[in-house]
Amino acid sequence: MKIQESTTRKLLLTEVKALDPITVFLEDLEPRKGKITINCWDSSWSAYWGGMGKNSIAEFFISCNNSYLIGNLSRVNANIDDYDHLDVWLKSEIIKLRKDRDIDKDEAAELWSDIEINCQNCEHWIKSESGNKLCHKVIGDDWWHSIPSISNPEYLYLERIVDAVRDALKQTLISKAA
Repeated sequence: MKIQESTTRKLLLTEVKALDPITVFLEDLEPRKGKITINCWDSSWSAYWGGMGKNSIAEFFISCNNSYLIGNLSRVNANIDDYDHLDVWLKSEIIKLRKDRDIDKDEAAELWSDIEINCQNCEHWIKSESGNKLCHKVIGDDWWHSIPSISNPEYLYLERIVDAVRDALKQTLISKAA
């Protein structure tokens, strides 16, 4: 059995605007290798980097942008499909098709009616065979890539936490240098 020791620092961030207390565990495992674990309320995120240059985990974390850090800490996407406004978007696409004379008045009315009747729960309906056919008719082959999106609240939440951790790490590095 091989046993290794590492240096671990724990930070507790309190009184962070609109966030619960945040606990941060920083591990400098060996030169160029480090790990960070962040806890806030009942969620935890952790990431390991095996190539941080000559930086400590704190210095490395500070130097990275949010999208890179969040991509390593979590699988949450920055944007999610906006199913709440899918019906409005599909109707606007039908109007475009009608203006471009790609569909006639009767077909436009039929598609519109189908949306009115079935899009009460758009997320479920769009994944059904009839929803899939309608979207294919209105948008085309790769219609699922065209669904409008909105900012993901989970991503925005994690971004606020990452910003708070980065600010705290900057403060600790400044106080150590002084």
